[in-house]
Amino acid sequence: MILQEYLFVDDEGNYTEDLIEGSYIKRICDISASVGDLVTESGSIIHGVDVPINNTDKKSVIGIIIRKSDDTSVCIMTKGVITGLSSLNKSKKVYLSEAGNIDSGIPSAGYLQVLGHAINNDAIDFNPANTHIKLI
Repeated sequence: MILQEYLFVDDEGNYTEDLIEGSYIKRICDISASVGDLVTESGSIIHGVDVPINNTDKKSVIGIIIRKSDDTSVCIMTKGVITGLSSLNKSKKVYLSEAGNIDSGIPSAGYLQVLGHAINNDAIDFNPANTHIKLI
């Protein structure tokens, strides 16, 4: 999985290769969280995130970890392009799987959450639908 960064002009007019404002947030995480993990807001840590074990948690996925600056500090992409995936169908929705990953199949149990749409067979427009979750 490849997570995209972009070249943009910062507030001082300098070109900077970094994250686009508004699509990324910084949070605190458990030491076991890794780059590429999907995350939910933590129910126990202020400004923290949790990695879902499966899709039975009532909390919505808010993003994906794209960078760890130390053991417990992460940068999370809330919207953007993820490449390096496989077996996707262009223009079809992708979901949070029963195992807590990105999947093109609709889960048969747990909560249904759309995480975005496939741009092609190996990339998605990641944009988690935080308000469209239902128990199936």
